[in-house]
Amino acid sequence: MTPKRQSRFWLNHAAIMTLSAIALSGCFGRAQNTTSQTTQPQALPSTDTQQAEAAQAAQLASGAPNAQKPYSPVDELNAAIARNPNDASAHHKRGVLYFRYGYSKQAIKDFDQAIKIAPQLYQAYRARGDAYKAERNLPHALIDYDKAIALNPGFADAYHARAVAYGEMKRYTLASSDFERALKLDRANPQIFHNQSVMLNAQGNYKQALALAQKAIALRPNYPLAYNNRAVIFAKMGDFVQAEKNFSTAVKQSPRWALAYLNRGRARESLKRWAEAIEDYKQAFKLNPEYKEAKKFEARARQKMNAPRAPDAQPQNDRRAS
Repeated sequence: MTPKRQSRFWLNHAAIMTLSAIALSGCFGRAQNTTSQTTQPQALPSTDTQQAEAAQAAQLASGAPNAQKPYSPVDELNAAIARNPNDASAHHKRGVLYFRYGYSKQAIKDFDQAIKIAPQLYQAYRARGDAYKAERNLPHALIDYDKAIALNPGFADAYHARAVAYGEMKRYTLASSDFERALKLDRANPQIFHNQSVMLNAQGNYKQALALAQKAIALRPNYPLAYNNRAVIFAKMGDFVQAEKNFSTAVKQSPRWALAYLNRGRARESLKRWAEAIEDYKQAFKLNPEYKEAKKFEARARQKMNAPRAPDAQPQNDRRAS
């Protein structure tokens, strides 16, 4: 899924897991577009099955007829609900699938139905909270996370999700408390370390943010979001060599992620590697035309690359008295 456009110079993402174990992007503060306009849902392009699922989800959301009938779990869930409209699990699972592909409003309807049928289904409250958060309704998301925790005080995912919501609201003390609770319950979850690192990074606590980023990567070496975050930390600390290396790892692990190319281009520009920076900016815009800044950065890098070089400084004699 193509990450949403962000407005900061060094761009970052914090990932939240849905109950279907798909990483979706969420951000702290201004790092995510917080306008009332919703981003057009996009499908994950990695496999034919996922493309088929996404096409089916889009078709179901729009109500359009489906001529080819690609295989999808949505078909099975629709059939299950048709057989038993009071199947809370089927409504919940279909809501997760809608949310997975960006149809938050449709997801909320299914989660509503699941909760109506099974008021003790704490997973549905957590999932609906994620959907409300995607719709920028953070107060309602917090209500759902609170309910999920009340129903299951040992639900690490709910503490984690609530921590990220508090972070987006810049309620950092509450966020930190929930991150610690989540880690006490699940210290093997790299996303908790990653998201707490992103929050500390946003606060300017780079040393602690870097330590948490290291833990996230140690737990999951194939984690492009974490490498991007660690690279952002290095860049803010002025270490563009390490930043470029980490952005390159993010690109290698997720070669269709426009954000990683945009960030790596900026790091390479800081290292005066103009030609490579230009190629990164071009690729970022190609993968995500919403990144208008990529064109601006490309033009700036070309201007710097073509600028006449200043003459080398002449060696100076040591004028100290001998």
